[in-house]
Amino acid sequence: TQIDASKDRFLRILNGSGIEVVTPNAGYFIMANFTNVIHKVDISSETDERFGYKLCLWFAKHKGIIVESIDSRYRYL
Repeated sequence: TQIDASKDRFLRILNGSGIEVVTPNAGYFIMANFTNVIHKVDISSETDERFGYKLCLWFAKHKGIIVESIDSRYRYL
């Protein structure tokens, strides 16, 4: 399907960038660990105090990709 093709393409891009990913068996969500590459991104212009949220804003503004940080989802647990 087109969704599977898009998911596979995105996984290849992430893996090729040195980003550690957990390949999903089903669904739309991909878990990714950006720790290895985060130092290459300048998120200093983002004003939120939460690091993960800053990264999400940077991706939306500069790459047109909507990502969600786990720390924003599980903030109150």
